[in-house]
Amino acid sequence: MSAPALQTSYEGNIQWAWDATSLKRASTCARKYYYENICGWQAQSKSVHLWFGGIYASSLELFHKLRAQDMPREEAILDVILYALRESWDFDLDDAGEPIPGSGSPRTFDNQYKTRENLIRSLVWYFEEWRDERVTTLRLQSGEPAVELSFRIPLDDDIFYCGHLDQVVQDEDGNIFIHDQKTTTQGLGSYYWNQFKPDIQFAGYTFAGKTVLNTPINGIFVDACQVLVGSSRYGRMPIFFQDAELNEWYDEVMELVERFRGYAEREYWPRDTTACGNYGGCEFRHICSRPPEFRDNFLRGDFTKAPRWDPIKPR
Repeated sequence: MSAPALQTSYEGNIQWAWDATSLKRASTCARKYYYENICGWQAQSKSVHLWFGGIYASSLELFHKLRAQDMPREEAILDVILYALRESWDFDLDDAGEPIPGSGSPRTFDNQYKTRENLIRSLVWYFEEWRDERVTTLRLQSGEPAVELSFRIPLDDDIFYCGHLDQVVQDEDGNIFIHDQKTTTQGLGSYYWNQFKPDIQFAGYTFAGKTVLNTPINGIFVDACQVLVGSSRYGRMPIFFQDAELNEWYDEVMELVERFRGYAEREYWPRDTTACGNYGGCEFRHICSRPPEFRDNFLRGDFTKAPRWDPIKPR
């Protein structure tokens, strides 16, 4: 079987182009992967953690992009805060679905920690915390800054790994890392940092960085923000990956992809009940707890149908 022209990530229910999100879902539970990737079921309201973390990360991505384009620091900060304020505002929409200027109200994040006020504070304090920045954006051989790098890497004749690297940085000693931003309400102790290794996403980003840039990549440089009710705390940690670990990632990914090809061919998507309680509980847990003949009705009542998750198409 050969891969189709890459206008879509799938042929039938067999996925050819994979990204970190797809791999993480698949490694968590085949049924969850089926509901989200293949069927396109989505919760009717987006998680506060996804809203908050997404705006925070995209704001800092914008900051590093502007700075790499030599925009003065204070001007870049102003642009970023205005961006975050707009992204955390719920505009009324016109008939074409476009925001109506001057309309709407601040978005309400239903969480005592992750509020709009705390989002803006966390960004402003981030810029103060790392005012004396000692890591810089890597410059490519072309002279362009290594920001917003999209990739599509062949893993095998008909399997591709796709994704997006927000920023590649270099520290004072010349070590090169992929830069990643996280928000959390957890303390920034060893328990927090240990979750990033082993990790299918971070190992994959390191693998992609080495392949795309054709240069040694030490791993992932994580900037974390602990969001509290009245303050924000920061920490950063390099997460190192050796070549042998990346080879192991490759072997495990290829085994996972082959296994899921078998699920697709058999139209069989087993549940992993050990994962039902992860991260506060799977959103499909109450669906899987129903008898099989009733599940479609509950899916239609509790979720919305969207196009299937497709790594090679912009979202």
